[in-house]
Amino acid sequence: MIALAVLVPAGYLLGAVPTGLVFGKLAGVDPRRIGSGRVGATNTYRALGFWPSVAVAAIDAGKGALMAYLGLRFAPSAVGVDAIVLATVLGQVYSIFLLAQGGRGVATTGGAALVLWPLALTVALIFGVATWFRYRTNSVASLSAVGALPIAVEVIYRDWRGALFALLLGALVWWSHRDNLQRLRAGTEPRTARRA
Repeated sequence: MIALAVLVPAGYLLGAVPTGLVFGKLAGVDPRRIGSGRVGATNTYRALGFWPSVAVAAIDAGKGALMAYLGLRFAPSAVGVDAIVLATVLGQVYSIFLLAQGGRGVATTGGAALVLWPLALTVALIFGVATWFRYRTNSVASLSAVGALPIAVEVIYRDWRGALFALLLGALVWWSHRDNLQRLRAGTEPRTARRA
């Protein structure tokens, strides 16, 4: 219980660090004033270009991977691991440092999945990449990947509890994309992430 009392809030605070905004401030650009206004990798690409967006994605994924690893190492149960990972993704999406704004949780979810279900993540990424090549739309690719993840977890690991947790993470990511979903329905979602 002591581990959870430390790691759950630590995961939230780590997830809440707005990596994209940090990179933007270093470059003299506020990504919140560009594109979607989010501080994740896609909007960092619009604001700063390719390599900063790669760095933001890697760091945000690292947050999820680190907290998933610490959860597996120190949490007293699988539910405890889930709580730590969920707190980290919630921090990414609803950052206390940005008045409950943030990224969309895709990279952080992916980082956690890399530690928890690496084979399932591989399948989900393949599905997401294939979807991107079909539709050339980042949001569709991301939503497809997180949608495929719980199915892959169940099929590969025969882990219904893990699949349900992956489904919960996917639902959070889908919720964070609700504005994208509205644009997709209206046919106005950009086909690629263009730098402003």
